[in-house]
Amino acid sequence: MQRSKVFEAIPLPHALEQGAEAIPLPHALEQGAEAIPLPHALEQGAEAIPLPHALEQGAEAIPLPHALEQGAEAIPLPHALEQGAEAIPLPHALEQGAEAIPLPRALEQGAEAIPLPHALEQGAEAIPLPRALEQGAEAILLPHALEQGVQAIPLPRALEQGVQAILLPRALEQGAEAIPLPCALEQGAEAIPLPRALEQGAEAIPLPRALEQGAEAIPLPRALEQGAEAIPLPRALEQGAEAIPLPRALEQGAEAIPLPRSLEQGVKAIPLPRALEQGVKAIPLPHALEQGAEAIPLPRALEQGAEAIPLPHALEQGAEAIPLPRALEQGVKAIPLPHALEQGAEAIPLPHALEQGAEAIPLPHAL
Repeated sequence: MQRSKVFEAIPLPHALEQGAEAIPLPHALEQGAEAIPLPHALEQGAEAIPLPHALEQGAEAIPLPHALEQGAEAIPLPHALEQGAEAIPLPHALEQGAEAIPLPRALEQGAEAIPLPHALEQGAEAIPLPRALEQGAEAILLPHALEQGVQAIPLPRALEQGVQAILLPRALEQGAEAIPLPCALEQGAEAIPLPRALEQGAEAIPLPRALEQGAEAIPLPRALEQGAEAIPLPRALEQGAEAIPLPRALEQGAEAIPLPRSLEQGVKAIPLPRALEQGVKAIPLPHALEQGAEAIPLPRALEQGAEAIPLPHALEQGAEAIPLPRALEQGVKAIPLPHALEQGAEAIPLPHALEQGAEAIPLPHAL
């Protein structure tokens, strides 16, 4: 009797081979011994560690609580999967592409797992494996990860369905680019265009930060129709291309953005052809600005009585501007025009005459 109370049976080797079952000894459990649990024990929720050869053969078992705490791994039972039980997949299972739901504690610690197929169909979320990321595998972010600003590469199917992709922070820092989704474009979402897209003439809305830093992009067709203003492309600026304002801006008399080279030399913008036709005043030439000369008036302005500012070499010689007929009538001083000479206008003495104190040289017929 005493021996029967203390003794606890470990199943015989041939019994194991024949499928006999036994419950492992308490001290055996403490020492890591393994056994196959009894059917009624499974029904009652008993726990056991599966045999090594059982694991190799794909046998399933529920891991022990203390084993879970110690990070032990096991494949969950089919009915456990149906009931939402959680387990950590076996290392070789991961290598073979087996799927499992990660433990809550594992999620908190950043553990990764591949979600189950039906879980994906039901919208379940999981963090993709590092190896999967290296191979281009895709996964849906965890809700709390989204709340914390975590980003991931969207699924191809998601892109086809109009899901919005969040860029990776590291990718953003390294200048990575993404094409915004159609629905995002319609809603005004912003994105950095792809280099290939730029080469192909694709359009994108620049990022607010990029706009603040002077970044440039080609506006969307809809934006053009709505009067948005286009910023010239960097390559265009390097090549000396000029930015043409929007049609609506032209109709409102907007001024074009001058060439980068002109900007570097301090030159002001050259007015648009339409502006010239409307009588807008021209801004002087670069070399005139450098020499302190003022702008040469437009031919139409001369015809309309505008006052001409003398040419640079005239300024250097102290000469005065040639006044318009209207200016002559108003008593403006200048060197008379040929037809003014013919009409008896009085001449202002030449520079060397002024230096010598001479008075005005009269007209030929006055002489």
